[in-house]
Amino acid sequence: MTSFLVASLAIGQLAFPREDAARAGTPQAEAWRTVRHSVAVLPDGMGRPGGVAVLIDQHGVFMAHLSSVVAEPVTAMLSNNVQVRLSRLGFDRNTQMVLLKAQTWTEEWRPVARLANPAGTTSTDLSLVTSTGVLRGTLSSQSVPGLIAETQRFVPLAEVQMESAGVPVGGALIFTRNGELAGVLGATLRAETARNTNSLQARGNVADAQTFGPRGLTVGYALGPKLLRRVVDGFRSSERRVAHPSIGVFFRAADGDGALIDQVVPGAPADQAGIQVGDRIIRIGERKIQNHIDLAVELFDHDPGEILEITLMRSGREIQKRVTVGAQPGQY
Repeated sequence: MTSFLVASLAIGQLAFPREDAARAGTPQAEAWRTVRHSVAVLPDGMGRPGGVAVLIDQHGVFMAHLSSVVAEPVTAMLSNNVQVRLSRLGFDRNTQMVLLKAQTWTEEWRPVARLANPAGTTSTDLSLVTSTGVLRGTLSSQSVPGLIAETQRFVPLAEVQMESAGVPVGGALIFTRNGELAGVLGATLRAETARNTNSLQARGNVADAQTFGPRGLTVGYALGPKLLRRVVDGFRSSERRVAHPSIGVFFRAADGDGALIDQVVPGAPADQAGIQVGDRIIRIGERKIQNHIDLAVELFDHDPGEILEITLMRSGREIQKRVTVGAQPGQY
């Protein structure tokens, strides 16, 4: 169970970004005009703009990253300066995404966020919507191994390069130039590669972690469009829960390439496929598994119901197994 600060925040300084929050004539300005009515600004601990949420259901249901939610319930500001009181409706621990519902809702005309197609999100002109305006960003990678700090679970993250403007960016909403939601920047996500122990972590809710390349360029890590679609689908379901993939194994680093299976859950997909303790998984499909991080990220990138072609080593022999991915409900 995740605890939230329950407080009554002063909102005298809370304001919605101006209509010209992005530079005129840029793809960011075009995207902002398309999506601004789907966005709500959330206050920080002092009642100033500190985070953003996005409308995913026409009945006043919003989604935000945990780093944007400092109190519960929270009073948010909409694009026409209407204030709405939002209460928690759900929480996905694996991705740190919070589901919020307006206590009263009279804004049915507002457009629900459209989700980007995971296969087609390669835009170099992304818009990062923050609580104070819009930043330009570019997608540099769609699959970087990242660690969710709260759960210690490795997931695939999108790497985004963005302008550094000294404004709160934790939980920023990432849109394509067509106004499709393509990601959420997680201030509590630590990115790590399987071959490099260096890490980057946004501290608190501002872009002060580290800058790379030209002055004014910051690298951030976000839930990508595929993972985001899974979360939204789960939040929109009647259970309000996200079904994450699982094959029912526990594993660790192996001596040499691959991931060593430590435990197989009885009756789980891996058990049904004949995977055993002591097996070393070295490939899934055409992707080589070099270590336990590779395996964790690869498994999390697949959806329940998909069939995996797994190659493993057992007693010096390569063995192929077909495993149907199961579902592990997200935890509150």
